[in-house]
Amino acid sequence: MRICWQIPLTGKPDLSYFYSLLKLSESINAGHHVTIVFADILAFLDNSKCPLELIDSRASLYKQIFTGAFESLGIPLENVTFTKGSDYQFDKNYSRDIFRLASIVTETDAIKAGINVVKQVDHPLLSGLLYPVLQALDEEYLKVDAQFGDENQREIFNFAEKYLPQIGYLKRLHIIHKPISWLTNVPANPVEDDNRITLLDAADAVKRKLKKAFCQPGNVEVNGVLSFVENIIFPVFKQFHLMRKDDHGGPIDYTNYDQIVADFKSEQLHPDDLKKSVDVYINKLLDPIRSKFNDVEVKKLIDLAYPAPVKFKKVKKEKSKNKQEVTTEEPNADELKKREEKYKMITRNLEEILGDERLKEILTQRDLTVYWGTATTGKPHVAYYVPMAKIADLLKAGCHVTILFADLHAYLDNMKAPFELLALRTQYYEKVLKAALESLGVPIDKLVFQKGSDYQFDSKFTREILRLAAVETVHDAKKAGAEVVKQVEHPLLSSLLYPGLQALDEEFLNVDAQFGGVDQRKIFTLAEKYLPSLGYSKRIHLMNPMIPGLAGGKMSSSEADSKLDLLDPPEIVVRKLSSANCEAGKIEDNGLIAFIKHAIFPIFHEVKLSNEESNGKTINYDNYTSLETDFKDLKLTPDDLKLLVGVYVNRLLAPVREKFEDPELKKLVESAYPTKQLNQDDVSNEVTKLSSQLESTLSTAV
Repeated sequence: MRICWQIPLTGKPDLSYFYSLLKLSESINAGHHVTIVFADILAFLDNSKCPLELIDSRASLYKQIFTGAFESLGIPLENVTFTKGSDYQFDKNYSRDIFRLASIVTETDAIKAGINVVKQVDHPLLSGLLYPVLQALDEEYLKVDAQFGDENQREIFNFAEKYLPQIGYLKRLHIIHKPISWLTNVPANPVEDDNRITLLDAADAVKRKLKKAFCQPGNVEVNGVLSFVENIIFPVFKQFHLMRKDDHGGPIDYTNYDQIVADFKSEQLHPDDLKKSVDVYINKLLDPIRSKFNDVEVKKLIDLAYPAPVKFKKVKKEKSKNKQEVTTEEPNADELKKREEKYKMITRNLEEILGDERLKEILTQRDLTVYWGTATTGKPHVAYYVPMAKIADLLKAGCHVTILFADLHAYLDNMKAPFELLALRTQYYEKVLKAALESLGVPIDKLVFQKGSDYQFDSKFTREILRLAAVETVHDAKKAGAEVVKQVEHPLLSSLLYPGLQALDEEFLNVDAQFGGVDQRKIFTLAEKYLPSLGYSKRIHLMNPMIPGLAGGKMSSSEADSKLDLLDPPEIVVRKLSSANCEAGKIEDNGLIAFIKHAIFPIFHEVKLSNEESNGKTINYDNYTSLETDFKDLKLTPDDLKLLVGVYVNRLLAPVREKFEDPELKKLVESAYPTKQLNQDDVSNEVTKLSSQLESTLSTAV
């Protein structure tokens, strides 16, 4: 078999590792191959116990230590491989699988899996939920048959057995060894060096720490010193030589652990004598490891892996006596007017701006760079003309605009776009939105179109996701996605990753500002809070109002009855509008009024219907305010409004429909949105069935 053992690179390795190595040696001596993973990224995800800048030096140090530990125990290294988590965890396929797992793993299961492994804190970080995801995936990417660990890992092993088959991977074996009491009556592997004997401790440190070890006379139930004798000394040395004081009975050799327990319980064996004797054996085990650390370069490696905390002194700044004032040339009147016109064009009809002063500052130096992202879920609807109209404004104002087709986001939002349809959905979005922009006369040659998955699986992006997750609280992630990500009874880990990815897009697209609906506000504030903590700039955020759907509430790409599709034929547009919610005189939560204000007037600048179109009634407005006033005063009826919107929507959609008469584009629509899709339960059942067949085949082979 191939077995892996994960060792997070947290504090310096301690004596508890000898027990694990002894248990592993049984598999090694039986001819099985063992891969020891120096889990650097897992250590980082566990509340940043291993900073990313230290992972290489920590891994090198651990390898030296464990090579010495194998030699100390006489375990051959022929069937042992050392590797590092970061050697493969930034691979594109690995990144994809993180997202695939995150889209089915519930937040509850992720918390449960890490409860005994990840440090529990008052404000849990998102990285703690990713920890079990990565450890489970490692089984597949290391191509092992089994994973080895202690009882604390049981929940993560259960997690792996539950979820790996759901993405088409085999369920592995899990070899769990019992937990043992340790020398200080505290968990076996705390980070604090004072509570444990590390494999790098000098002899005097061993003596000092052992002296503090909990070892109550007669207490054999809770006694880490006795546990060490049972689980390490007897398996390695086959006997125990007790250096007892003469007045305590003199030296004695034990060949049976039960006799030691009996003597200690009856208090014939004194705790001080036991500790002094154990001290000798510990140093015998540590000497082969210490011998590797006499070299100056190796000692330097220890200092690099565990640098001393740096204390910064406040330096009082001296005022410059000859400070020169920086003068800038004042812009002339034409330049000021042009700048003001650009600002008005960028900000008109927006609901809110975060970073208005920064926007004005940039415009004094250069044109703005902006991105607008859209998740490729359901078919785009007419409300998309609202951001399209604003994009037209941005381009007129000289802005450099990127449209991001957020395909990965569409998958992370409760798999609204199945993984196998992401590419087709993205193609459809690009074609239909380009057609919509062209229908407005927007020069698309000035736009940059980008697909999220083109860079979101790259190692650099994955690294930044993990860095962000290590500072982002679960609470903040939930709050940020509350109005954007579909809310379900059992939230998925993917919904918590969604806002962070959108925040990182701002940096990877290298923009000054992100434009979106006001429903994105909490994601924007999350970006403003966390990007600076990663060393990135806080961006400007431009927010459009949200357009209510035909039945009131938010217009959604995923809810057909709430929207007018960009490919709906004229008669369907009229039919849907006829049943739209439009209370006479009411402006609030009126999707038709909102669409006129934020799409029709910005695009057409006026509304005018011919006698034929208006059934002989005069409908003619050169500004929105007059139209709204007439509707409030009941001079313009709901039927008039529906008629008006129907005419102008069909004018907007006519060029788009015409373009999609192309047979290839019709085929694309059918492929991206198949009328009959596989039921998710059926897919899961097929995957589970296949996994069981593969597992049975492996079992037979073994």
